[in-house]
Amino acid sequence: LAVQAAKAAALAAGLQIREACQIAALVSVRRLVRGALEQGGGPEEAARAAVQAARYAGLAADAAGLTAALLSSKEVAAWMAEAQQSGSPALVGSAAGEAALLCWKTCESYGTDEGQHAPASITSTWASGAAQALVALGVSPDRVAVAVKEMSLRCGMGPQEASLSTARITARAVTDAHLAAGRDHAAVAGAAKAAARLCGVEEGKAAGIAASV
Repeated sequence: LAVQAAKAAALAAGLQIREACQIAALVSVRRLVRGALEQGGGPEEAARAAVQAARYAGLAADAAGLTAALLSSKEVAAWMAEAQQSGSPALVGSAAGEAALLCWKTCESYGTDEGQHAPASITSTWASGAAQALVALGVSPDRVAVAVKEMSLRCGMGPQEASLSTARITARAVTDAHLAAGRDHAAVAGAAKAAARLCGVEEGKAAGIAASV
């Protein structure tokens, strides 16, 4: 009912049916995932709620799986970071990755390696969303990096690929946060480079990553 109400409101605002479905999915997935977590559920319950909400909103199976994976991983990461401020960021990343994978597996046509892992490009998108959520909560860049790398590994990236991806994602999230706070360009670039270095990237590559983001 909540999903249908969101969809009806979007249609009443003048949106086309496809746009209304997307808006309803974005709104309802986040709310229902948070509700599942507040009731004591874990990544599995969060993923189930996310997929159901996306499908109820009218998204096709593949789009529902992708949308649910992105939004549920962000919500799980944020929820766990809030609940475990002094806990392990690796656990945060692992849980976020598990939620994303469970949503991904609901669409067999997108599965790879018997549905155990997601493609690197999509994993990076999910991890970026989780990183943005954690930075917005004030989680330190070093802890964000640990969570993002664990999430990437959980979704099937190799160690080296995960390290470089984590450096780019963490640097980008830090850059966006600093720009939003009105920091000058030199400070933003320095923060991005420092974030990349925290991920174990050598000086030259860290400078390149900072420049690219």
